[in-house]
Amino acid sequence: MKMNFSTSYDPARDAENYIRAIYDVSYLAHGREGMVEKLLGKIEMDSIRAVLTQKGDRDDTLNTITSLLSDSPGRPDLEKKALELEEAWARLGEQVIFQLETLYLHNWPFESLHVDLTTLPICPYDFQAKKIFVHASPSSQTQLRILSHELNHFMFYEIYSKDLHKKLGREKFELLKESITIFTNPEQTGKPNEDALRRLYIEKEVRSIQKAVELGAEYLMKVQD
Repeated sequence: MKMNFSTSYDPARDAENYIRAIYDVSYLAHGREGMVEKLLGKIEMDSIRAVLTQKGDRDDTLNTITSLLSDSPGRPDLEKKALELEEAWARLGEQVIFQLETLYLHNWPFESLHVDLTTLPICPYDFQAKKIFVHASPSSQTQLRILSHELNHFMFYEIYSKDLHKKLGREKFELLKESITIFTNPEQTGKPNEDALRRLYIEKEVRSIQKAVELGAEYLMKVQD
């Protein structure tokens, strides 16, 4: 199934990603330590790092970062990268969809997706709005692998949220979701707390996402919070 796919670079959206990741810390750690410090260390613009480190008023900080990104000499290159990703998806996106349909044994349920490029190397998403942030620096090929990872999450939400979210609780549900990316992105090591689940799938020679979800949920229900 084809999907309406669009990309853009918007300094205001990019600034939102900085604020949510470093100011709000709006993500689960899953065993990762020092995430804020690591992200601060990866910011290319010293002026943005300085603003975030000061921890001033949230709205003022957002507006300042938006202005800094808007005036950045690299902005035209980012807009070009957005177009390159759109072209890459036009060539290869159906293969990403086909892989996920095959793994989940489920028809593609999404009609559209918008990708916002970001200069911060963290890629959050809005499942309800069908929007994903993708780091701007990597090649289009690597960005497609990022999208495969994030769209794996979308399929997991679509199929398993109703039955498993309440049963497992948010943190375990999200951890199970992350571990399933071993099927689309085996080149990634995953987050530290995923390790036990990934080893379980390998040791049990799991060949389907459905079986992995069953085993993973059973394992997590036995683990103490």
